[in-house]
Amino acid sequence: MQTWTTDVSAQFLPCSDLGAGIKDAVLNKLRLVVDDPTILSCQDVDWRLCSQQDMSELRALCPVMCNCNLPSDRGAITGFFGHPKFGCPVQCASQVAANSERYYLEHLGDDYDLKCADLESDDLIYTGGECVDSDWNSDGDKFGETCWADKYWEGNHANPSHPCKGSHDDSDFTAGTMCCDCGGGITTNSSLSSYSCSQDLGDDCFWIGSVARFWMLYVNGLFEYLTSQKGFEDMIMDSLEDDILPIQAQHYDMLVDYIVTGRMKQSLLEHDWKFAPQLDHPRNLVGCEYLTSWEFKLLLNVDLCSPQSFASIQRLCPKSCGCGSGSSMRECPMQCVAATNSSTV
Repeated sequence: MQTWTTDVSAQFLPCSDLGAGIKDAVLNKLRLVVDDPTILSCQDVDWRLCSQQDMSELRALCPVMCNCNLPSDRGAITGFFGHPKFGCPVQCASQVAANSERYYLEHLGDDYDLKCADLESDDLIYTGGECVDSDWNSDGDKFGETCWADKYWEGNHANPSHPCKGSHDDSDFTAGTMCCDCGGGITTNSSLSSYSCSQDLGDDCFWIGSVARFWMLYVNGLFEYLTSQKGFEDMIMDSLEDDILPIQAQHYDMLVDYIVTGRMKQSLLEHDWKFAPQLDHPRNLVGCEYLTSWEFKLLLNVDLCSPQSFASIQRLCPKSCGCGSGSSMRECPMQCVAATNSSTV
């Protein structure tokens, strides 16, 4: 990493914390990156740094702590920048693909729902007062499965039965205290929401749920990235003035201002899915269909399904992103890539 750029280094670095060279030298580098001489390991680093645009070296040095090795729906905290061009080692992407295939094959033929489907728009957004599983620092139960596994979703905390009684618990996982459907989880986040966390990323925001947390960090990173691009405001106006989008000229200035000031984040982190406060999506789309629509792509000049330069939303929106047989498992869920029968397409 001394002579290579971070994205080139990411092609060769191992997917392990402080695995980029001699430990003392790498640790000293980490201390410089996060500007904290007291750091003793990656676990001492503030998790919020992992999703910042200027922290590519941190993601390269601490890829496991930053969850470069986790898919977006399993608790990754890298957000928009969880990509080799922003420091996450390529080896981590291979681990995501391998784990996706392993999980798919283990549950093929079970009662698990392995359809290739987009997440619902409500799944992306935390609005407060909801119970959130608290197992995200755990390696899972005896079988490596966490609260998101179907067997815990089907729990009954009023009359607990296998496995909520604890037959699958291990030293760092207790279904009865960690899983909402087993009577556990966190219920004290009533004052938080995805949007409030995007404005003030406090410690409690870690506990708004893995998918909502990833999406909130992703949206923050998306607008950090877009607004850092030279000429971004002019590009939006050019797109509008091409007169391809079905948006009236009287709305142009309001819409440009709404986007470049970052206020559009609110529409992506709440439930209105608007282009601006008084401007709906031209086809009234929401969720994954909104994010993958040609109107959204043309307006922001960004394709969130593309895995070429930043983390994509293919695992959140596989159907809308066109995942199917032959797609890359580094981004698309295995159930979409396999497409072995009508139940998986």
